[in-house]
Amino acid sequence: MNKKGSLELSVNAIVVLILAITMLGLGLGFMKGMFGKVSQNVDTAIGQNQLANPPTVNNPFTLSSNQISLARGAAQTIILAYYNELTSDQVTAPNISNAYLADGVAFLKPNALAKRNVTVGNIGTWQILVEANKSKASGSTTSIGFNISGRYADLIVQIK
Repeated sequence: MNKKGSLELSVNAIVVLILAITMLGLGLGFMKGMFGKVSQNVDTAIGQNQLANPPTVNNPFTLSSNQISLARGAAQTIILAYYNELTSDQVTAPNISNAYLADGVAFLKPNALAKRNVTVGNIGTWQILVEANKSKASGSTTSIGFNISGRYADLIVQIK
């Protein structure tokens, strides 16, 4: 008996299966990379649309609000936006002035201040969640300073 045909079929099936799995892996890797880039662009676009005062060449670093009022234990998201008016792309992130991190306000999600590539003529945005300390007395005010590339902005937080 000659059973050579069934052996060829199984070898061909294995080769096709390996090629299919390889192509699926490459396709998934490509899609993950593309969705990652699109996700970052969407976050930036959403952040820019939420700004009442978007950054410009004359005022390249802005906050969505310069003053907020929070109840004790409450939180609010603030958007920081930076317009790169320089002549080269920048990989940058905002810094928080430690002198202004007074008692009463805590920052959540510290990874929100991760470095981002801000190309020339474009806007980079960061979302910061600010939470009022539960033990802080009502009526207290805290000033928080942010800076990026030599530009400064202050956020005044009042505890209700």
